Amino acid sequence: MKIIVSPRYARLATFLRSVPDRFDREGECLHRGRNTIKAFDCDGLRLVVKKYRTPNPFNRIAYTFLRKPKARRAFEHAEELRKRGFETPEAVAWMGLARHGLFAEGYFVSLYCDYPSLFPILNPADPQRMFSEYMPVYDALTRYLVSLHEAGVLHKDLNQTNILYTASPDGFRFALIDINRMAFRRKLSRRRCLLNLDRLGCDLDAFSYISRRYARLRGWDQTKGLLGSLLGRRLFEKRQQDKKRLERRLFPGRR
Repeated sequence: MKIIVSPRYARLATFLRSVPDRFDREGECLHRGRNTIKAFDCDGLRLVVKKYRTPNPFNRIAYTFLRKPKARRAFEHAEELRKRGFETPEAVAWMGLARHGLFAEGYFVSLYCDYPSLFPILNPADPQRMFSEYMPVYDALTRYLVSLHEAGVLHKDLNQTNILYTASPDGFRFALIDINRMAFRRKLSRRRCLLNLDRLGCDLDAFSYISRRYARLRGWDQTKGLLGSLLGRRLFEKRQQDKKRLERRLFPGRR
């Protein structure tokens, strides 16, 4: 097993080495789907462990010889985000297990973050609440997205469940999760920024407001900015559907 532990949490090394053995029978399950996420308590800390889905044979080869596994990328991206001043649950460790000489399982460990998801805010059951209560959150979120993009940070899965938020004396704070798919660039093009914004996938009224506000803050034509965002959103949804259809054809037994 390969394990990399943040120097700040070296004291947890013994426990961390045991995580793959105890993961299936211990811990509090927070999410079970394509990947499984559990919480563990250790040395007075609340830890979140994400076990990534076992990769298909092609990706096992790729993660062994060609590219970094998801757990390692999540660990490195967390450190890079915090270095750039953006909040994300602090990385504790990542682990990789091999079978028959090929990568087989990956685990990413971080500190627990109790911020809620933006999902109910961006998809209000009562549309009137969007205008009466949520506008300050939308405005703060838009400023946050602008700051991310101006810093060259691209979260490639920027959906509403991967942005957590909390109110603070200074307004609102945001944290990114599910960060194994990211890019850090010196500068992002307008097209790339708008396509990234499209991934929010929220209520259309909320999306329209955020798109217009985003374009205004960037000094871009609001009509073109909104049009680009809406077209990009449709394109992203179509690509996701095409990808799922292809996966079902290639791996019919997988979820």
